[in-house]
Amino acid sequence: MLDNLLLILILSFVAFIPILLWGYFFGYIDNDSFNRKRFFLWILAGGISVFPVLFLWNIADNFWWYIINIFSVVYDFSFDGSIFKVLLSFILLFIIFSLIPFVLFYLTPITKEKIRIYLSRFLLFSGYFLIITLLFYLLNFFFLKIEFLELSTDVSISFWNIMFNSIKLVIFYYLLIWILEELSKFLFFSYEKNFSVLSIKHSVVNAIFIALWFAFIENILYFYHLYQNYGFGKEIFSTYFLRNIFSVFLHILCSSVFAYYFSILYAKMKNNYNIYFIKTLLFWFILSFTLHALFDIFLTFNFMFFVFLYIIWGYFYLTYIFYKE
Repeated sequence: MLDNLLLILILSFVAFIPILLWGYFFGYIDNDSFNRKRFFLWILAGGISVFPVLFLWNIADNFWWYIINIFSVVYDFSFDGSIFKVLLSFILLFIIFSLIPFVLFYLTPITKEKIRIYLSRFLLFSGYFLIITLLFYLLNFFFLKIEFLELSTDVSISFWNIMFNSIKLVIFYYLLIWILEELSKFLFFSYEKNFSVLSIKHSVVNAIFIALWFAFIENILYFYHLYQNYGFGKEIFSTYFLRNIFSVFLHILCSSVFAYYFSILYAKMKNNYNIYFIKTLLFWFILSFTLHALFDIFLTFNFMFFVFLYIIWGYFYLTYIFYKE
């Protein structure tokens, strides 16, 4: 017990160093005064937002509710094509993911306006998940028609006892994981009680710090898992550098993309969702998780040229966001 605690403390310290550097960099760019309460709120929000994603299987097992395990549902869907279960799973997950930040950071004191905002976002994202479910259906149909893409790959990804070991399933896995991660980070970002768009840059920095703390907790869990399997070998050291350079930056980039355009829309329209708001936010939501999924797909299949293009493009895009105002 004490050995495990000491190990977690060591891994936490090591994982915190790059997060501190990234945080200092963006805090310096923002040129904003340090707000201790908000800083620790970011730590809490970013940390909590990891667990519904990475421990989804445990949640489903403990509640004996297969339908909320979207990975199992989509895995089965890839063979039977039943889209109703996928849509229901997405909607139920949205309820779970959104209630956590809503209750922790936004609900009190309870007002009718807050309930209206929650229900409006529930309807908005339910519509989004209907469209995303149809996209999965079209992708599945495409892979069934293009038989050579159904071939197994040397790359396999295990999510608990599910083996994603074909090109189609690997793509489905990365789309799912980044839909859930970008959704979770966004909900903790947008349900902060004092959320307001003082400036677009300020809002993006808020989203970046939530992404950093999400990556921090995620990295600790990854490093702990690797240590349990390989000890302090080359696997943990190579993963340390890859995750802290590439994965952390991708969390920052994709959270920034979604937060940037949400903040622009929010500054203009608050929570009054018209057709323009709905279409624009949907586009940037899909783009944010697609960017993240594509990056991991390129990395998995060792398309390093595209990985470096991402990093270069992401650097210039973030520079554009911060210096546009």
